[in-house]
Amino acid sequence: MYEKLHIFPPLVKAREFFFIRGCRQVDATTWIMVDISYDIFNDIQSGIPSYSWKFPSGCAIQDMGNGQSNVTWVEHVQVYEKYQVNHIFRDLLCDREAYGAKRWIVTLQRMRERFNFNMGSTYPNRHDSKGEFHDPEGIKNTIQVSQRMVKKFFEILNMTDNYGDFSISPQLNRGERISIVKNEETKQPKGFIAIVSTSLWLPLSFQDVFSFFNDYKTRNQPYNMHKEMLVLEETSIDEMGAFFVYAPIDLRAINSIVNGGDATKVLILPFGIIISPDGRLSSNRNSTANAQNGSILIVTFQKMICGNNNPTSRQQKMEVVGSVYGVLSATILRIKEALGCSDL
Repeated sequence: MYEKLHIFPPLVKAREFFFIRGCRQVDATTWIMVDISYDIFNDIQSGIPSYSWKFPSGCAIQDMGNGQSNVTWVEHVQVYEKYQVNHIFRDLLCDREAYGAKRWIVTLQRMRERFNFNMGSTYPNRHDSKGEFHDPEGIKNTIQVSQRMVKKFFEILNMTDNYGDFSISPQLNRGERISIVKNEETKQPKGFIAIVSTSLWLPLSFQDVFSFFNDYKTRNQPYNMHKEMLVLEETSIDEMGAFFVYAPIDLRAINSIVNGGDATKVLILPFGIIISPDGRLSSNRNSTANAQNGSILIVTFQKMICGNNNPTSRQQKMEVVGSVYGVLSATILRIKEALGCSDL
């Protein structure tokens, strides 16, 4: 199998693994899944050596008999960091939790929550659009759009260092990435999308930063939204960090999907933020009164360049890149001011 792990894309290079997976049912209530690297085939086929190796890693799943499972996860990995890591991520990546077993457990818990939501255990009980959530199809459509929004947000973060045939603004630093991609999604306007992402360190715990963005009174300060648009939002927080993903959607589109319209036709250009602990002094924070709490904030925006099949010129691309970068820069400044971190 081939695996590529993205923790903080596009600002941290992905870790790639080529491995063999073995799965076995040990007894009536226990299953195991074990991965181990086997790079010889990958080296022969690609001519590129691996830089990440899995020693026996995986999980044991035990049926508890009450509709629940007990999961034990073990990660044993050796990594050679081929690329220099941005300094704000260095401590976190050296912390064993960044790519460790806890990350997989938290991911499983998040998947369980989403599955339960999809099965109808919880539904939105209010909203700000003119339609009503009385129609089960409308509820299903709204959930579908939200899931597509989050999926697209994390997909656009998978950028590379290949920015095409245009030069990058000299204002950009090593903590920022810009990419232009072609929109290939079916039932969506064809064209190109400019994506820009940046990261910054904040002298606040990730829980405090989450509380700021989760508060309706404070989180609107960094953003300027068009009056004819509603914003769909999905939020998640766990012990590893948090994210907020947004997508401005036309009022007519919102009313259509909540009343059972085709949700796949809704244009989604999500933007959002990822909040993570910075990993500094993580092993001593519980016992050291002077340990400094800090967090890493990743902010990502995107914008459609054109909505037709005609290729865009280099000048058009650069104009949109400059526009999106301007929005990002202004947003970062407002976030710093609202959090009292303007001097960073």
